[in-house]
Amino acid sequence: MRYIDDAKLYIYDMRNLPKDARQRFHSDMRIIVDYLVEGGEYRPTNQVIVHIEEFLLLMQALTGDNRYEQILPQLEKKEKQGGITMCELLNKYENRGIQKGIKKGEKRGTQKGIKALVKICQEFGLSQADTIARVIQEFTLSQDEGTKWTQKYWIA
Repeated sequence: MRYIDDAKLYIYDMRNLPKDARQRFHSDMRIIVDYLVEGGEYRPTNQVIVHIEEFLLLMQALTGDNRYEQILPQLEKKEKQGGITMCELLNKYENRGIQKGIKKGEKRGTQKGIKALVKICQEFGLSQADTIARVIQEFTLSQDEGTKWTQKYWIA
């Protein structure tokens, strides 16, 4: 038993550290601990993330969010230009979410527009072929797309 170390090991639940204990951290770990403790109330600071790859991989492991790894290539470029803060990181996420939302909204709007156009064409007695041509023209679609969407909303 002489090779077994009897050192004590203390394990802390980082999510419950009080603010004074968190203020003792001065590295990237400070950002992570603040983020874990504050959750939705987290207010990012201007502290530069020093080890961006390690930071993002740890955030991914702690949160289960794979987007941290996906955004890594973009942030490595920014890191070489002088670093990135948590505030900038969260802004990038927010902007990505906004862009995805805009695209999703545009797609839904286009689908609703096509559905309405097909319905109106049918009410006016246009043939399915004429309706496909209208859908293609109005929504700048390919022949295949126009046919697919018209058939989807065509009421037989």
